[in-house]
Amino acid sequence: MPPRGRPRIVEEVLHRLLRNLADGVWASGTTLPPSRRLAALFGVSPVTIRRAIADASRLGLLDVRQRHPVVVRKDAAKHAVQWMAERAAGRRTEHVAVLLPESYFPLTRNTVYMLLTTALTRELNRVGFSKATIVPWPMAGRMSMVRSLPHKGYDAAIIIGSEAEHVSSLYLLYEQGFPFVMFNRQMPGIALPSVLVDRPGVTAVIAARLTTLGHRNLCLVAHAAGTATRESDRGQVVFTWLSCLEKAGVLDECFLPVYFAYSRDKECFMPGFVEMMHGPRRPTAIVFEEYQWAAAFLRDPRLADLRVPEQVSLVMLGPTRRVPSTRWAPQLTTADMDYDRAAQCLVETLQRVIAGDKDATSVRLPLTLTMTESVGPPPGS
Repeated sequence: MPPRGRPRIVEEVLHRLLRNLADGVWASGTTLPPSRRLAALFGVSPVTIRRAIADASRLGLLDVRQRHPVVVRKDAAKHAVQWMAERAAGRRTEHVAVLLPESYFPLTRNTVYMLLTTALTRELNRVGFSKATIVPWPMAGRMSMVRSLPHKGYDAAIIIGSEAEHVSSLYLLYEQGFPFVMFNRQMPGIALPSVLVDRPGVTAVIAARLTTLGHRNLCLVAHAAGTATRESDRGQVVFTWLSCLEKAGVLDECFLPVYFAYSRDKECFMPGFVEMMHGPRRPTAIVFEEYQWAAAFLRDPRLADLRVPEQVSLVMLGPTRRVPSTRWAPQLTTADMDYDRAAQCLVETLQRVIAGDKDATSVRLPLTLTMTESVGPPPGS
């Protein structure tokens, strides 16, 4: 094993070297990049890199000779996985950063992430991690921020709610060999295990329930951002919704099968939408892709004369805790996840990544659909 008493940063760099070897970034017989290039990649000094390489050499993974490139030894990947597993089994003091975009704070504004981070902190402490810190992820300086994580004492990270602008930062973390897992996101081109919420699956269930009840003019209210491709979570929800309507033979009868909202405030519904809701083309069922849209709908005085479910059935993807109660609508039908189970899956996946488990795969979490009196048959049925 590496000598005791090594500075913590050397241990962290060694762990990241092991991860790159385990992942096959440097195959047996190839040479490592020069120390200065590795130092720039990992965000540490060349001295720290050389110490970590020396430790990896003592583990039998690298062949180090003066004035020669460092060569990766035979079966280095297999042995790196074994060393990482041993280190993970004997080391229960990891400090985990739970990263969320800075714009999500304060978390009291976002019930889903508030409930998830609370469950995560509890689960990380339960299984023996030394500390979990909720870290705001700024948009400005996002690259330097992730590069500094090891220097600030973090050993691993759980990424929640990353946006498209964060992708380059995530690739940097991956190239550095820093262990992390993502919640409800996947990185294009990299087989990194994630914990995914099966919102498309429950969307299909909702569409089937509504069309079975006889609804033929339905509308999904979705955020305009992130719906352009099938790969994104929102995109999968929208494409699943449209596919289900088409399969049920009702897509052509839907006046507005998807309404794309841009703002989450109470005025997110444009005058044309409000006019539609009071006219003959009003949808008989509306599904809200996020709870914020449901809250805005229920708070909008222009819509308060609608009768639920006599005139329109309402369903929401998300928790009911932040949706206002109103006199004109019953408690909404919801599709929500088990937050304790989500936290457990994230922590278990992170443990496998830290241990260098190359067989770790993504986990898909089902959502539970809770039916209420907000859903009924269409008017006139």
